[in-house]
Amino acid sequence: MNAATAIYSKLSTTAGITAIVGTAIRPEYQRGDLFPRIIYTVDNDEATLTHDGPSGLRMATITVQSMARTYAQALDIATAVKAALDWQSGTWGGVTVQKCVYKTQTEQELTPADLGEAGRALLISQTFDLWYQG
Repeated sequence: MNAATAIYSKLSTTAGITAIVGTAIRPEYQRGDLFPRIIYTVDNDEATLTHDGPSGLRMATITVQSMARTYAQALDIATAVKAALDWQSGTWGGVTVQKCVYKTQTEQELTPADLGEAGRALLISQTFDLWYQG
């Protein structure tokens, strides 16, 4: 079990998120996926060390990108993601999460060149620190 498993499980089982994106939650962008969608990545995943060695606790930096054709819908997704993850803990997909903490948010308009397909989209990117047993 790892950070990606935990994040996917939490996002895909949160009703406020799936009500907007359905099952369009992926670890990478796939051309042709329907909008709206969520893309998540694990940007960094490190063991927490003590003087005696690894503690069993890990810290991963997670990026969750909320993508939609309108700003309002991208913001609705990002708001639901933050509510589902920020300052939350529990067992997510078999992974014991000690705490998930919101860090930053950026917004970007995507062009057809960015998407590799026709149309434009809005992307709201959020980063979180995920502390979990690994």
